Parts: sequence; C-alpha cells; structure tokens
Amino acid sequence: MLLTSRAGKEPEQLLECSVGQPSEIKVTVSGDDQHDSKRSSGVLSLDIHPSQIPCNLGGIRFKNYYTGFVTMKVKVKTEDDTGNHKDGCSWKTCLHQYQLMPNSHCETASQDYFTIRQNEMLFPPMNVMMVKLILQQPSPVWITFKVEEIALLSDRPQEKESNPSVLDWLHEQGDYVAEEESSGIRDSSSRQISEHMHKLWALTETIQINQQTQSSLGRFDVDGSYEINLLSYT
Repeated sequence: MLLTSRAGKEPEQLLECSVGQPSEIKVTVSGDDQHDSKRSSGVLSLDIHPSQIPCNLGGIRFKNYYTGFVTMKVKVKTEDDTGNHKDGCSWKTCLHQYQLMPNSHCETASQDYFTIRQNEMLFPPMNVMMVKLILQQPSPVWITFKVEEIALLSDRPQEKESNPSVLDWLHEQGDYVAEEESSGIRDSSSRQISEHMHKLWALTETIQINQQTQSSLGRFDVDGSYEINLLSYT
C-alpha cells in the first residue's frame, strides 16, 4: 500500500496489519458494605498484529478521538550478542504517555490526525512481532475515547514504480529519430520551414506578376481612367 506524505517527500510504505477491539481496564473499588465494585480507569488497551513478522516500524499514524495520552509497546524478538534471533520475545515500551490533547478537559486536538515517527520514539522498533497501544483519558468529561484509522509505517520508503508504457513510447521515439538521422530525412521542423519558404516564394512571384500587369496598362491611363478607343487598338 502506498501513502503519499506531505511537503513533497517520498511516499511512505504502509504495513498490512489487523487491529483488535479495544478492551477497557477496570479498577476494583472496595465499598463500605464489603462489596467490591469495578469502575472505569480511563484506560483502554488494543493490539495490532502485523501481517508479516518480524517487521521494522518507521512510525504509526492514526486519527484521535478524545484520547489524552497514548503509550506504545512492541513485542520484539530477542537477539543475542551476535545479532541472531532467539526463540523468545520481550515487550518493550517505545513510546510512553505521548500527549495528544494539550488539555484533556478541552476539545483541542481531540479529533486530529497524528503521525508519530521512529525518531520521536524511545528507540527504533525493529523485529516487531506485535504492537500494543494503551490509551488514556484522565478527564471524566468524555465518555468515549479511542483512536481510529490506525496504520503502521515501514522504515523504508515506497519504491518508485516506472511506467512501462511511457518507457516503451520513449524508446520508440528514440528509434524513430535514429532512423531519420541515418536515412538523411529532415525532421518535422525542417519540413515546416521548407513549406513556409515555398509559400513565401509563391507569394513573391504573384506580387511581381501583378506589378508588371499594372505597369503595362499604365501607358493607357489618362487622368486616372482608361480611354476605351486606345484599349481597343491594343
């Protein structure tokens, strides 16, 4: 999948992934009647599963919906000192309580689009097997909060694909020009110049003929008119 970035930069490559349903984390509160009750903690958790694993993440993009803070954890394959993968995996926090809304009680940036890139994280997320987002909204004003349109970005830009039809056309044009040059045939611009010169020469000949006709008839001109008797003898 191809995503064109802003400011004329190279297009970014998106990683195919599946996003799970968010689950709310409840807190247990002890009551005076010895009965425990569960209440909302203002924290949601959701899992993102990349289609191809392990993968290297260049960032994450999403649309906010009244989420105040986001924490991003990645499950990565462990490596030994030589850089070889081990059988086990470990969870690491690459983004800790990243602030989305400047004030959780106000609507500013509550529905904005965010792109958090690799250089804004605590470390480059490499060899990722799974991603977990932890969403926090400390304000009781908003009943519902979440993130939407989640997309994982690859750490490599999208390779530019050439257009075969354009390349074939340019190749054909190059062969055509080469054939014309080898056979000595003039190009289209030369032919156009020749045609214009030919028309100009024909126009010049026409003007000269008209001038000769007028001068030959001028000897019969009397006070701006012609004498019929004189013309009848010629």
